[in-house]
Order: sequence, then C-alpha cells, then structure tokens
Amino acid sequence: MVHVPAEDERLTGAAATFDVFGPDNERYQRALPVASRMVAFLHEAVTRDTVAPESWMGAIFQAVDDGRIEEKDAIPLASAYTAASMDTTILGITEAIAQLARHPQQFAWLRQDPTCATPAFHEALRLEAPIQGFGRMVTETADVDDTRLEAGEQVWLLYGSAGRDRLAWGPDADVFNVRRRRADRHLAFGGGPHLCAGIPLAELQARAVLRALAAQCTNLTTAGEPDRVLNNLLRGWERMPLAVKRASATPAMRAQADHP
Repeated sequence: MVHVPAEDERLTGAAATFDVFGPDNERYQRALPVASRMVAFLHEAVTRDTVAPESWMGAIFQAVDDGRIEEKDAIPLASAYTAASMDTTILGITEAIAQLARHPQQFAWLRQDPTCATPAFHEALRLEAPIQGFGRMVTETADVDDTRLEAGEQVWLLYGSAGRDRLAWGPDADVFNVRRRRADRHLAFGGGPHLCAGIPLAELQARAVLRALAAQCTNLTTAGEPDRVLNNLLRGWERMPLAVKRASATPAMRAQADHP
C-alpha cells in the first residue's frame, strides 16, 4: 500500500522515530540517527519514478501535481505513512485487548455481538491514546474558554485528557464501554487537516484481531504484571501477559472472524 522497499534496513527502526518528538534525553539521542537514516532513505527511494501510481506514495505525488499540497510536503507525508501508523496501531490494538481482559462483561458483549469490535478499538483509543499529546502552531488568534491564543504561539494538544473529559463523555468517562455511543469521536486520530489518513486500515486490522479473539476464546484475563513502553511520545504496553481459554467456535462465530 505504501510502496517502499520494506526490506531496506533503514526502515527497521521506525518505532524509534517517535522518541525524536520528545525532550533531548538519552532516548532522543539514540533515535536521532535512526530517524535521520529513515528520512534520507525516503528522499532517495521515494520519487515519482519509483512509486506505483496506485500506492499511497503515488497519491502524495498526484496531490502535488494537482496543486493540493506543496512539493516540500511530499516527503514529510511519506514519512508519516511509513512510520506513524505502525506502533500507534499496535499499541491501540494491544490496549483494546488489555481492556477486554480486565473487563469480562465487555468481552462477553463482544462475543455476543462481534460488531462491537470496532467500537471496542475506539473506546480503548479514547481511554488510553497511544499518543497522549502533540504540539501544534496556532495559525490565527482564537479564544478557548477564558484563554486567548495568539497566532504563532505553540500549544500542546492533550489527546489523552480530551478522551476522559466528562463534559464530552459524561460521568462514566473513565469507564471502558464497548457499547458507548460515538466512541469514535475521540482525538487519538487527530482532527481537521491532521486527521489520520489510515483510520480505515487501523479499524480493519483491529476488527480482524478482536473478532478472531472473540470467536476463538471464551475467557480472556491478565496473567501477570505488564510492562510499559518507554518512549518520549508513545504510551502503551511493551509486554502484556494474558491467559485465554480456547473455545469451539460456532459456524456463525467463525464466519464473523473470517469476514472482518
């Protein structure tokens, strides 16, 4: 879909690139050369002559040619497609599984109604956004409640906090609920011109995993202390021990798992 040579060793450290968005600490220093190699690779390998027109990279250059984006934005977009979606999707799916393991009734509902798989994924992203916050530049002066934001100021958008805002989500904002209405209105995927372009793909991946899990397991529980990811920007689980009890799936459940 991206159409870059995945075997290139300069792409193997894509996860580390998130550390360059944090403070100048040891993780940042380790990540900087990795990120630099990946960006250099994209500049060298991703051109109009090397990408397939029907790929995501091809769509970037088509947007440049159509005048919808500037040429200078092509490679930054290419880097986002290459690295940004990988670990955030992994951590989001892992969080959904962890939440289901901690809430047996929610997992039971998913088993009863596999259409809850996508809402369960969004609910996990709402509660524990893989990227808790990100910096943006104010483009025009605006008032947010009693605070004046001037054009040119730097702001930090707290996606994680917004996902638990009781004014938006009600008194049960801290509760994981796979039946929550409009759980997809969270900000973990960004918004506006920065809205994640890979949302349908992330939903497809999560839906496939969670439906297969619900079809093949009757019980899902935690089985030990998890370990957090240590990253300057990402939030999630490096290790999440789980215990499952396999089920003899019914034909209907198998069909649901096979058609995400």
